[in-house]
Amino acid sequence: MEQQESIFNKIEDFLKANSKTLIHVNFELYEHINCDQDIVQISSKFAECTEIKTLNLDIACWHVQDDQIKLLFGDLPGFKNMDNLKLNLSYNRISLSGVQILGVFFKKCTMLKQLLIDFYGNKIDSKLASQLVEVISQVKSIQQLELLFGKNKIKDEETLTFCNSLQSLGNQLISLNIRLSENKISDEGAIGLGQALSEFKKLIYLDLQLQENKIGNQGVSSIARGLSKSTQIKILALILHQNEIGNDGAQSIGEALKNLKSLTKLELWLKGNKIDDIGILSIANSLSICTHLESLQLSLYDNYISDEGYLKFNEYLNMMPSLLNLEFSFSQSEKLLKSRDILNCKNIKVLTLNIYECKTKREKIEHKTKALKIKRLVQLNINDY
Repeated sequence: MEQQESIFNKIEDFLKANSKTLIHVNFELYEHINCDQDIVQISSKFAECTEIKTLNLDIACWHVQDDQIKLLFGDLPGFKNMDNLKLNLSYNRISLSGVQILGVFFKKCTMLKQLLIDFYGNKIDSKLASQLVEVISQVKSIQQLELLFGKNKIKDEETLTFCNSLQSLGNQLISLNIRLSENKISDEGAIGLGQALSEFKKLIYLDLQLQENKIGNQGVSSIARGLSKSTQIKILALILHQNEIGNDGAQSIGEALKNLKSLTKLELWLKGNKIDDIGILSIANSLSICTHLESLQLSLYDNYISDEGYLKFNEYLNMMPSLLNLEFSFSQSEKLLKSRDILNCKNIKVLTLNIYECKTKREKIEHKTKALKIKRLVQLNINDY
């Protein structure tokens, strides 16, 4: 019988719990840590929990610095049964010393298969990120890895070191989630990332979030070349909005998609780039030959796509034989989903419209009205928040 998850939102409840019965632990405080003594007590309690298999430790916004990381993780044993660890360390003040302490702890957990580390909004640079990944690569049991480094200080300088460290995980990972949004990465850093991705030939799931950087055609082309080597991918998210990608970059994404014969679900965010009809129709053409693709999420607005380009895109959507679920984001009166091809589409059963970026009520009503005319549609979802 599977053990129930133990959820703790107060320190006192955690400290009172029977350590021997804690197998699946979700520790997410609704209160701030008042002093280092609280952290010492929490660490001592975790050290007693020798049977833990899964741990979700959420200490976001605790204002934790390296000294507190040492108090929390420095004396912890290696949990011999733990195979799933999630650490939310976002919006703290962790730097080099804290990363090194975490690295020592990870190496003790020799049975880890799934690891998530959320460092959003800290002071992590490329050097610190690469050191962390280098340590993680020594844990040979890891198969699923999530590295969330959004809104840090990661630049092109030394990104190559980070990518080299990441590359060493290529032979063991089947699932990879990398979030480097809101950093200062340009083509140079993206080229290194693309080279690293070329080693991940066993991936089934990839979530790559690089939005709000300065990546152009060269960088995204390198990422696409690396991606094309991961031919076993079934689920893919490419979040690339608000960069500097043009037609050449979009065409390279299209070429990569042609190689992903097993793809069943795709999330593609390209809004806020420099793509026109040529680039977007190259992607559409590739999607039309993804014969196993069942679910597609698209965000394309704030580019240079004409009405004719959107209408042509409709034709390609209609040619996708397995597409059942479609989600699209609008910002104005885009012509996507506004043609006879879509209205008579035989495949799409569930349609989700994200219309919260539309500026007028008339535009929102138009999108809803057209969607309701799709003949074989079973379910329509509207996100207008």
